[in-house]
Amino acid sequence: MFYSIRIDKKVVWALLGVYTAFLLYMMLVGFGRTAPGAGTLEYRWNLVPFDTIHRYVYHSNAFATGTWAINLFGNIGVFIPYGLLLPALSKRCRSLLGMLFAFLPGLFVAELLQLVLRVGSFDVDDFILNAAGACCGYAAYVWIRRFSRKSIG
Repeated sequence: MFYSIRIDKKVVWALLGVYTAFLLYMMLVGFGRTAPGAGTLEYRWNLVPFDTIHRYVYHSNAFATGTWAINLFGNIGVFIPYGLLLPALSKRCRSLLGMLFAFLPGLFVAELLQLVLRVGSFDVDDFILNAAGACCGYAAYVWIRRFSRKSIG
């Protein structure tokens, strides 16, 4: 059975804008984060790929289940909408590489803001997990498009 999906780009832009504002709020203020710079004077970062992921996977018993689950699965799940919405907005984003070129600079800025404002850390593993989430969303977009008579957007 095939379904035709047609989505108004204005609605998609609105969804993307609201969702991005929500995520920025969560990344910079949510989860009990304090005002910029108020909680700590130090900058925190991890530039070693898979270091944090390794710690959560191999030492999961040292962390509360919610801690490692949110950090691993949450960092993937919350970025799935970008992989779905960006290709619906732009033909340039209809290839995986095009979607990543559009998505990754914004993600880099968001991670950098956490570092500079000292309300989190710049963690390359978050970057990897967030990009994996966008790729999962892109895979869902491709699947939906394949089984739809008309292209989305």
